[in-house]
Amino acid sequence: MRKGLITVSIVVASILLLAGTAAAAGSSEEITGEGSRTLGIVHITFEPTFAYNGVEYMSFGSAFREQWRRLSREKDFKLIQVEAGVTANDLEFATRRLLDLGVDAILVFQHDPYAAGQAVRMAQEAGVPIAIHGIRPAPGINAPFVGFSEYETCRALGQRVAERFSDVAPDTMPRILVLNNETVQRDANRERGFLEGFRSRVPEFEVVANQEDLGTVASALRVTESALLNSPEINIIYATSDQRGFAAAQVIRNGGIVVGEPPAIVAVGGSEAALRNLMEEEFWQAQVALNVRGVAEKSYEVLEMMLSGEMSMESDREFLVDSPIFIDPTEEEVRSYLSENHGIMEFDLQQ
Repeated sequence: MRKGLITVSIVVASILLLAGTAAAAGSSEEITGEGSRTLGIVHITFEPTFAYNGVEYMSFGSAFREQWRRLSREKDFKLIQVEAGVTANDLEFATRRLLDLGVDAILVFQHDPYAAGQAVRMAQEAGVPIAIHGIRPAPGINAPFVGFSEYETCRALGQRVAERFSDVAPDTMPRILVLNNETVQRDANRERGFLEGFRSRVPEFEVVANQEDLGTVASALRVTESALLNSPEINIIYATSDQRGFAAAQVIRNGGIVVGEPPAIVAVGGSEAALRNLMEEEFWQAQVALNVRGVAEKSYEVLEMMLSGEMSMESDREFLVDSPIFIDPTEEEVRSYLSENHGIMEFDLQQ
């Protein structure tokens, strides 16, 4: 009898767990617009305890959502946006929810190359086109990928920073601190692109050895402090995210560690705070501003290509979108980027 009770308890607990996970995947569900087609978007939502909670910024998450609302109005389709976590189970349950709601095509965000595998198989078996954004899918997961041209854009960034460094300090050896975590594929591509681009213009430079960070301001701050104490000759800090740039800027502003001319900060992201630093701080010298609008529009095009039969649902094609590089931008250029990509209509440098 006791064994039977244990079995029943396990079954009930399993059902409750599955129901809870499914509810969590669809707990934040937004339906907007009307039209002949219905498109579904699965967004990843980091929990506060997630190790890389500093890699994605709230401004970018909200910007993607708003870009899709805009596309829904302009292209006349019904839009269902579902929040999920970051695990494969989270994405699977969110995708199942969208299939149950009868969507015609799905875009799923993933933070791990394997996370969307089951979601992709589920959608394709149901005959529903699905594309991936965020991190490139692992081999064997055959679905189109839409993303930022991380390597190509950061290579161009490295070239421009090297040219600027040569003009400003022609007789100085560049000594570069890279703030990064190479376990994140996207960040590894940003580092590789920047350094290879820099080398194509200035072959001789030094990359200062340092520990990897966790993507948060706190962890990047500790890495920056340690690196600058051990290698005060660092003259360029390359931050593969705005959060890492904020950490480096805080170390510089705090004083006591940097003696003399502060190192130049170069960052990838494009949040309002980063662009404000670029405009107001002399040491924040270059910025990649991620093309959120362009990625949303390209994702929509890819879904339409599959729906029209122009491209196979199991295509493994990649669609990469370039992003602007800002070095000494005008205030109008910054305002234009923020309004078009983040929906920020007012940008006051006096704040």
